[in-house]
Amino acid sequence: MATTGRRPPSRRRPPPRRRAPPPRRRAPPPRRLAARCAFLSFLLPGAGQLYAGRRRRGLVLLAVSAAALAFLIERLRGLGSRTGLAASAVDTRFLLGLLVVDLALLAFRLFAIADAFRLGRAPQAAGATLGVLALLTVVPHAAVAYYAYQGYHTIESVFASEEPTDVLQPVELASNGADGPVTYLPVVASNVRINNANEPVPEEAGPPWKQRGRLNVLLLGSDAGPGRGGLRTDTMIVATIDTRTRQAALFSVPRNLIQVPLPGGGQVFAQPLNGLFEWAVAHPEQFAGATAPGPTALKQTLGQLVGLPIDYYLMVDFRGFHDLVAAFGGVDLNVPEPVLDRVSPYEQGADWVRIDLHPGRQHLDADQAFAYVRARTQSSDYSRIARQRCVLASLASRATPAKLLSSFGDLAATLRHDVTTDIPAKNLPALAELAAGVDASRVTSLGFVPPQFERARDPAGYSIPDVARIRAAVAQVIGGNAAAAGAPAPTVSGAPCT
Repeated sequence: MATTGRRPPSRRRPPPRRRAPPPRRRAPPPRRLAARCAFLSFLLPGAGQLYAGRRRRGLVLLAVSAAALAFLIERLRGLGSRTGLAASAVDTRFLLGLLVVDLALLAFRLFAIADAFRLGRAPQAAGATLGVLALLTVVPHAAVAYYAYQGYHTIESVFASEEPTDVLQPVELASNGADGPVTYLPVVASNVRINNANEPVPEEAGPPWKQRGRLNVLLLGSDAGPGRGGLRTDTMIVATIDTRTRQAALFSVPRNLIQVPLPGGGQVFAQPLNGLFEWAVAHPEQFAGATAPGPTALKQTLGQLVGLPIDYYLMVDFRGFHDLVAAFGGVDLNVPEPVLDRVSPYEQGADWVRIDLHPGRQHLDADQAFAYVRARTQSSDYSRIARQRCVLASLASRATPAKLLSSFGDLAATLRHDVTTDIPAKNLPALAELAAGVDASRVTSLGFVPPQFERARDPAGYSIPDVARIRAAVAQVIGGNAAAAGAPAPTVSGAPCT
């Protein structure tokens, strides 16, 4: 058979096509990689180093972060309660430690961010992201440092370094009553108390008020202001707190009492009581243990009047009171009676403050509250001191941790410029913790106004106090029988003020 000369088709299969290799992941550009590393270490120091492939360095920084976080949780565990927060906020050791730890953490976080940014192989020109992250890191730490420093500076500049040595321990009146002589004990050093055995108690046992179970503080409002010469204490309130039950009471002493017995026995202050401060400055020898004769005279004299040893005093002037109310955003009061008056300004160059309030519950701003506690043209001193106690009660109810934090700068400035006190800085944490546990709505309030607490009047119409009745009323209030003492909750003319 003849062949055609054609070759038969090949039965070999064509070679398989090679599959294209999967595309390789492109590493992010250096600028983007650096930003990612820095951002991760901004969130958690060490995370950016791990992302950049530096395992050992990242683990070390993460361990430091975990240790710092555990330390902070342990130290801040007690701040969850109102009392714990109040105590820590005025503890200079805590504030100083907070400042140091805050700055150390800031330095650590900035190092971690900058190191992670460098490990991302960013060129020199890629520093904008680093700057933004550094700024976001600094801001919260700067805020914490500001609060810590301002608190520490304010406490150190306003409050005393040691316990006052001018506290008198009053004793019972002589059996022949208010018309007879009054017996007093001598000045007792601040680091001891008088117990039944007359044995001193060492300072390690705590301040005197802790030993006796009751804190007594004299709150003074001075009339120091524009156009006024000297200093007269037109507001005098004894605040007392039972350290066990946290029951508190406010006792207002009228400014126009005369013939109030002076400490030491045998003498009385013949002038109106609001002039005692200046008189004591001119006669310091009358008041034992006095480093500041004016406040000492009032502490000892009013302590003997009410029968309570006054541990500390706190005095604020016109501008300080106004700024204090302004820092808290005003007060909420139930005004029981119309108040129309015009009072002198609280600072040089300011206008006189006019007030025209109608009865009812309302909010008073700082100007209105300032005029409200000073107005007396259409009322009396006795109505005014009741209004003062109402404003104090309202301020106490507004002193929440959130409000104190938001008003911190203004409060610190007011304390430094317009407040004087002999409260020791070292006792502030215990005092703050005690005060934070007081229910402001259950504070008992009583004013020693005539005729109930008046023994007689002089020809000019000034009241002579009935010391025995005043002391008996105080004893009834702190003993839990406020009704017998004529001391309802804070009121003005029988109407509740909050």
